[in-house]
Amino acid sequence: MPHFQYSASDQRGRVVKGELEAEGREDGLAKIRGLGYLPLEITEGAQFSGATGQYRGKRVTQRDLLIFTQQLASLLDAGLQVDRGLAVIVDLAPNEAAKELVSELRRDVQGGVALSDAMQKYPRIFSRFYVSMVRAGEAAGALDGVLRRLAEFLERESELRGYLRASMIYPVIMAVLSLGAVVMLLTMVVPRFVEIFADLGQALPLPTLILVQTSDWVVRFWWVIAVSIAGVWTAAKWYVKTGNGRLRVDQWALKLPLLGELIQKTAVSRFARTLATLLSSGVTLPKALRILRDATGNEALGRALENTVQKVEAGGGLARRLEAEAVFPAMAVHMIGVGEETGNLEGMLEKVANTFDTELRNSIKAALSVLEPALILSMALVVGFIVAAMLLPIVSINSLSF
Repeated sequence: MPHFQYSASDQRGRVVKGELEAEGREDGLAKIRGLGYLPLEITEGAQFSGATGQYRGKRVTQRDLLIFTQQLASLLDAGLQVDRGLAVIVDLAPNEAAKELVSELRRDVQGGVALSDAMQKYPRIFSRFYVSMVRAGEAAGALDGVLRRLAEFLERESELRGYLRASMIYPVIMAVLSLGAVVMLLTMVVPRFVEIFADLGQALPLPTLILVQTSDWVVRFWWVIAVSIAGVWTAAKWYVKTGNGRLRVDQWALKLPLLGELIQKTAVSRFARTLATLLSSGVTLPKALRILRDATGNEALGRALENTVQKVEAGGGLARRLEAEAVFPAMAVHMIGVGEETGNLEGMLEKVANTFDTELRNSIKAALSVLEPALILSMALVVGFIVAAMLLPIVSINSLSF
């Protein structure tokens, strides 16, 4: 989705600058008005990029954001004012990018801008969820408590991402090594055997003929493979950036036999934990659902939440509305319904998140227990075929000599 930089006027007449993602200029203007601002200027182009974001070309990581949140929560809890707390964090910043970012936040706060409004200028670093939490804490006069909950949330998210990355390291290495071994055999080993096959003057067996032709094609047309892969990758990235393309890809991903289950459990866990954090900080349910619309990481689930917001505002329980969308697991919907009936929705949402975190870890372990042997078996079959195809002509000649 394209990025836009904007300048707007807030309700006090102050100029606010920031960045947002939108499907087009009109959509961007609508989102700016939705924030309560009067648009003054909007231009396409992004200053921030990366997993968490970049500040003036320097990366601000998720770890930096977690440390900042923990430090500010502790300083506010100790009785410091926001601007004084930010001044202390400037001296404690782990890198130059974080130091410059916190310095600008402090300058805005000293100029009379609320901390949430100052953060809103950097949406690739401070998400809508983060800014809404801070704004709710400011309104309730409990910013330190909200920041502590934010820090706990970010830490859990970081642990989950770390577990996912660590789980995928071995399969990815296996896949890369397997592909590298096959490419090396086809481009370096097989061509040398081709010379031996030519000297034999015999008709080659079918497996050897297939191997020789495949090797010849890879050596001669490797650039076609490279260009094709790059073209498909570029086209796929462009298609995913379109609204309908992202929706269709995410719908298809949810239907995949194994990966779809993992995606769904990840999204449900994030949804439940984020919603619980927002509700416990005083954000209303409809507003929290709007924030979560872009936080699930899956457009199909996001559209379902968008429909749910309208129905919840019209009246009715959250669980019944989620059940009608038929994209959330029945267990999650049932647990949310129990939370609504008992008046403990926030606590039940935390249990939903913990339950699906556990199920996600178990599913990953089960998937890896199948994936690793499958990769080893596939590698053995491919390499075995190549070796057998190279040896067949030589074995055939030896048999004829007897």
